[in-house]
Amino acid sequence: MPPLSNSSSPRYLLAGPRVDLAGIRSELDALAPFEVVQNVDDLLGETGDGSGVEPGWVLVPGELEPSVTLDLFLRLAGRSGDWSVLLMDRAPGSLEIVPVSPGFRTDLISAASRLDEGGAGLGLLSFRHSLTELARIRHDINNPLTAALAEAQLVLMDVEPGTETAASLQAVEEQLRRIRDLVAQLTALRVPAPRAE
Repeated sequence: MPPLSNSSSPRYLLAGPRVDLAGIRSELDALAPFEVVQNVDDLLGETGDGSGVEPGWVLVPGELEPSVTLDLFLRLAGRSGDWSVLLMDRAPGSLEIVPVSPGFRTDLISAASRLDEGGAGLGLLSFRHSLTELARIRHDINNPLTAALAEAQLVLMDVEPGTETAASLQAVEEQLRRIRDLVAQLTALRVPAPRAE
């Protein structure tokens, strides 16, 4: 398994009495270094006042008690900060990671409204929907962006170099290329291809 990105966010392994740390330590080499925390209070603080550790990646072994995992998600939903949860699914001879977003709290009426309206608003409720919507938006931006860039370049060929109009068109072309490069970076945020079972 390739290591996680070089993100400076800390990595925590949420342990518990049922988690066999010795049994999974060798499988976690790609995720190292990580700090072992024994319970949700050690990670987030007991008082709910924001005490605890710096936000980061939380590795959750599949054998962790379901009530502990539920407590983690409910408490993270009320927290700010860049918290990301990775559920560890161990099969014989392999370890797979399932990204599970803790999301953000919303009231039932707002959630129902988003479900009825559909569209981009559903992204608050679904990580998968957010990725799909992002791919659609990226595609919708690329078409007019490519046309605008081509038009700016064609007009620039007909303008006398060194003029104020040429300088303005070059600035437009430069900004369109910047947008194109930023949109291209979003390609990494796409729905993975389905796995063969």
